[in-house]
Amino acid sequence: MTDLICNGVLDGGRRLPSICQLAGDLRLALAPSRSHTEIEAAGLIESSQPAGTRVPDGAPVIASIGHRSNN
Repeated sequence: MTDLICNGVLDGGRRLPSICQLAGDLRLALAPSRSHTEIEAAGLIESSQPAGTRVPDGAPVIASIGHRSNN
């Protein structure tokens, strides 16, 4: 999902599937994943009631999520 947002495939305002739907589609446990939390913290997605999860307008383009430098 990060690559799709950063490369402009999923553009600002695009509504994304709910966590429940995404977990079901990917056959994963329902608990929100660490990846989803990191993507939201990076500003690539935003979640709200009742609008759901969306790619915000002006989502930042970043090289990677969760990559930590040892510097």
